[in-house]
Amino acid sequence: MRDKPFVIDEEWRRKAEAEGWLGRGWPLTPREDLYTRLWSTPDRTLAEEFGISDVMLGKLCRELQIPKPPRGHWRCVATGQKSPRPRLRAVRDDQPSILVVPPPPKRAPVPPSDPDLAARIAHERAPEHRIVVADDLRSPHPLVRQTRQLLSRVKPDDTGLLPRPRNDACLDINDSKAVLPRALLLMNALLKALESRGYAITIAGEGARHTNVAVGNEQVELRLAERVDRQETERAKHAKPNQFLWGSERWISTPTGQLTLTIGGSYGPGIKKWRDSDTKPLEDQLNDVVIGLMKTAEIYRVRALVWAEEARQREEAERKRRETERLRREEEERRHALEEQAERWSKSQRLRTFLQACEARLCAERGTIAPDSPEAAWLRWAHVHADRLDPLRQGYLEKAVADLHRVQQTEGVS
Repeated sequence: MRDKPFVIDEEWRRKAEAEGWLGRGWPLTPREDLYTRLWSTPDRTLAEEFGISDVMLGKLCRELQIPKPPRGHWRCVATGQKSPRPRLRAVRDDQPSILVVPPPPKRAPVPPSDPDLAARIAHERAPEHRIVVADDLRSPHPLVRQTRQLLSRVKPDDTGLLPRPRNDACLDINDSKAVLPRALLLMNALLKALESRGYAITIAGEGARHTNVAVGNEQVELRLAERVDRQETERAKHAKPNQFLWGSERWISTPTGQLTLTIGGSYGPGIKKWRDSDTKPLEDQLNDVVIGLMKTAEIYRVRALVWAEEARQREEAERKRRETERLRREEEERRHALEEQAERWSKSQRLRTFLQACEARLCAERGTIAPDSPEAAWLRWAHVHADRLDPLRQGYLEKAVADLHRVQQTEGVS
């Protein structure tokens, strides 16, 4: 995700470039250039060039006090008619005058592939490592044994398939009672082969819904399902338009006996499927499934590294944004304090001028002013107040110079 565009004034640009707050190579567009481009290019086209929306462009133009072409302007241009173009008014140095559009973040480099992956795939394709499915379920894998016990107690649902019991460690198998023995034989051979290759199998997720294979540090889902053929019921064929029917009233589902083995989640990269075919049943594709698990785990590994790098870049960009905002805020506070102290100094100077006039008036009326007189006491009190207002008498200048020097030293600016 790229940083949002923003506007800066001329003083801010000089300070930001000197102290390195702006990214190197970031394009800076003065408001004069943007004004010229805005009146020579449709705003939607110009917004696309900047990589922002036309709504965002309009907001930035308002901040920069740039007049936009009125509605119908480009039709007038196309037909050769004149459209009034208001002049661009000048702005002060402390008003926004430059558009900054940060470039999109660099994409994280793709990490190198696992160097052992090709060797493991070649090992899996060797004829002597072919996974063989037994004819009967002797010494079944513990998860296969438990799945057989759980599914033997459930009844088929409306689709003709056996629903998996929730919250029980049951393999992700969804098939009919007739196909269950074959499905268990397939899973038994596959799970044992996976464990012999160092891959652990677990049942996890909410309600124990997922069968996961741990390939390295990655978890890859594994599920086996029977394809169901659906035919519309006679009642559905003759139903009135918009008439509500339950699923079982609308469809007749018939298990086909054809199995599909799927790895990967419900969406995203790495999803692969193997199906029964007339020439190659699933029993002859289990080594391909193992290879698919390896490749999907590699996709997950690389994706996790890319996501981690992108997250790091986002965090770094956010850190820079916060730092830039902090420096901008502190600079505004220093400017505000400077202007405020200048007002206090000006007020103290006016007050001293006024006190001189008061003293002259008293001397003219009374001749001299005795040190212990009420007039002298009042003048002393008034001068103390004038000194209290004067920032140069209160150490503001020395403190302001020291504070700015400290900030520049901290930021590495001379």
